[in-house]
Amino acid sequence: ICQLAHEAMRRVTAHCHGGKGVDDALRAGVDSLEHGRFLTDEQLAVMAGKGVFLIPTLSPEARSVDAGRIPENAAYRTWREKALAAMYDAVMRANQHGVRIAAGSDDGMPDVYHGGVAYEASHLGISGLDTMQCIQSMTSPAAAALGLEKEIGTIAPGYRADLTAVSVDPVRDFKLLQNQESIKLVIKGGAVLVDRR
Repeated sequence: ICQLAHEAMRRVTAHCHGGKGVDDALRAGVDSLEHGRFLTDEQLAVMAGKGVFLIPTLSPEARSVDAGRIPENAAYRTWREKALAAMYDAVMRANQHGVRIAAGSDDGMPDVYHGGVAYEASHLGISGLDTMQCIQSMTSPAAAALGLEKEIGTIAPGYRADLTAVSVDPVRDFKLLQNQESIKLVIKGGAVLVDRR
């Protein structure tokens, strides 16, 4: 799959939490891993060496906790407890190993909706990423994880003009990115879609 996808100039991601599935995916040549709750330091070193992205998708468990939900299913309840205990540490260690981290929220899971990537990025901060890394996780690394780094994710001549302007410097107050009223201007493809100035 990886060989054929790469010959067709396509990217490959694997849904892996840890163990042999991660080893197999890395050996096969995937471009990114989704989740990675139980990555070992050895696996992270391989990821860093090969330039494999980690897309942690912390939102499903974090939003479930925020909503005060206790899973009725015992197996899922056990899974969530294990994931919560490991997921922030996995991201912190990935960052320490130099693994490229991109924000992806696992939209479609319970309580996780499209447009909530800033929430995901804020939880990367709980994992130890600094505020600028959290902001960047939604832009240039995310574009690179998709193979679109020459089109989007950077403010530069020749790139798509997709921009958001906010009322306060997000480095000083990152949570404002989760508040729609703080978003004063949205430009998509050079056209103004939202103007609250």
